[in-house]
Amino acid sequence: MNPSYDEYAGSDEDQHDAYLERMKEEGKAREKNTNDSNDGSGEETPTQGDSDQDEKKWKQLKRAKMVKDRKSHKKPMEMKKGKDPHVPKRTMSACMLWLSASREIQSDHPGVSITDLSQMAGEIWKGMSKEKKEEWNQKAEDARREYERAM
Repeated sequence: MNPSYDEYAGSDEDQHDAYLERMKEEGKAREKNTNDSNDGSGEETPTQGDSDQDEKKWKQLKRAKMVKDRKSHKKPMEMKKGKDPHVPKRTMSACMLWLSASREIQSDHPGVSITDLSQMAGEIWKGMSKEKKEEWNQKAEDARREYERAM
């Protein structure tokens, strides 16, 4: 299907249509680029005929070429480093140690989501006295030292 760019040339003879002129120029440039892009890479491009099958085939080849070009610009993927199975787990913070030790929050509120439980636990932690927090901070510090020693 070869469009004629001068099809509407005589429609408004008394007025100059800048949009129409620009579209004509872009169409001509597009035609020129498609003719220049056939660089002899071995791919046969069908001539654009009047049938819908030829047009579909043309679009598929064009898409395939775009995908091929896009893939060639990607960098090769690097292999992901695996985890060392002998590395110890990181330590928990004082708040998390306290939360794992005090499970009464979960038993007092059955059926409540984890998000809501975490918010409740955070409010309880904020309201806790410094002495109780210091006890859990000390346990967290001991666990941190043990982790560093194991590393």
